[in-house]
Amino acid sequence: MRGIPAFAVDGPEALFAEANRAYQEQRYQEAIEAYENILKSGFESGAVYYNLGNAYFKRRELGKTLLNYERALEFIPRDADLRANYDFARSMARDVNGNGREDFFLARFAEQAGLLFTRNEYAWAGLFFLGVLAALHLMSIFLEWSKRSRQILAGVGVFILMCYGYLGGMHYQFFIHRAILLGDASALFEPREGATTHFQVYEGNAVQLLKRQDQWSKVTRFDGKEGWVPFDCLERVHFNRKIIIKK
Repeated sequence: MRGIPAFAVDGPEALFAEANRAYQEQRYQEAIEAYENILKSGFESGAVYYNLGNAYFKRRELGKTLLNYERALEFIPRDADLRANYDFARSMARDVNGNGREDFFLARFAEQAGLLFTRNEYAWAGLFFLGVLAALHLMSIFLEWSKRSRQILAGVGVFILMCYGYLGGMHYQFFIHRAILLGDASALFEPREGATTHFQVYEGNAVQLLKRQDQWSKVTRFDGKEGWVPFDCLERVHFNRKIIIKK
């Protein structure tokens, strides 16, 4: 459980306290409704999403649990309690070949790299590195550094920016089109009832949304396989954000 978040407004603050009280008294459905009402009113925080995920976990709704833990990761990615609960909940999700995700080391590494910092922290870090590099460049001109020293500086600068770009890109890729399965489903070769099943996905699995057609979503899972699932069997991690999905 997390304490009252930073929005100092009587309405959401009181509702958050009410939700926490309901959770502590094991009235988990009431707690869920209160946390959801906070989000519907336009307020977001890592604490709200984390506590909401905990409430869904108590209700044994694994998909909703992981969905809200991942939303919390956008705000508090290095929170030890959140990461522990998130990893535990993920271990409960059924996957192809048991732990198929673990066979894709590079995909797993990229996922973890994208969760080191928040979106705002990535933005500020980028501005900081650019400022430092600009200052060092001006210093090299003013102090008349040797050509060799300037080349080393340029190489180091390019390396730092590449690392920053990679991590920021992984953060963007992790969240931008990510969705969580809210129940088991068959991914079909075509977006229609009766089409041939391509593979199975299970509650709590994460997929990337590729496009939408009517009431179907084309998704790709961790191993690159693509298929069509009903739109209402999953929910995007990005909540209340106007991210365009091709239709």
